[in-house]
Amino acid sequence: MTDVPQGDRVRHAALELLGSGAPDEARDVLERADIVVEPDVHQWEDSDGSHAAHRVVLGVSAHDLGAIQGRPHVRDALSSALANALVALRAGTLADLATRWLPTAPQTSAYRGTTHATAAAVDRDDPDVLRAAIAEYLRAEGHNACAERVEHASLVVTAHASRADVTVELAANVDRTTRAADAEHIRDAARALLAPRRVHVKAR
Repeated sequence: MTDVPQGDRVRHAALELLGSGAPDEARDVLERADIVVEPDVHQWEDSDGSHAAHRVVLGVSAHDLGAIQGRPHVRDALSSALANALVALRAGTLADLATRWLPTAPQTSAYRGTTHATAAAVDRDDPDVLRAAIAEYLRAEGHNACAERVEHASLVVTAHASRADVTVELAANVDRTTRAADAEHIRDAARALLAPRRVHVKAR
């Protein structure tokens, strides 16, 4: 297995290599994310020798996950910076970039005193935690009115090992058209936040 750099070492290199035209959201994500490099997800040999490509997993807040999922140019900028960082660190190449919601407690980073995410003792299946996360995710995507309605909704989570059932009960005064649009946004947010589990969402 290849010995690959982790955490702040990758963060520092990626931030230094992030292009001047990169979106601010990409820099914010890199400064705050928990960064894990999964080594050797692809290996191959050719006339130049043995090669390895690694997966970079960013553990991010619900808000930052929404920013990444809702803005392809942010994901592209992150992928480019992280790929260049691995090359600059002589650590191989980037196979792919993965993201996951990480309920977090802020910790001080060695990079310019910024804060980044670390795992916290938070139950992501707790209805209050998930409701707040869905609202944060939706605001990052620009669905502010839907986020506010979610904050006042009733939410129930039934958790299983490989599946989660989420029921969201919106206020009775929400009209049918708005309710249908909200349901779609809520499903997308819950599935992104609770991945890789299969998520069944009932929003009504």
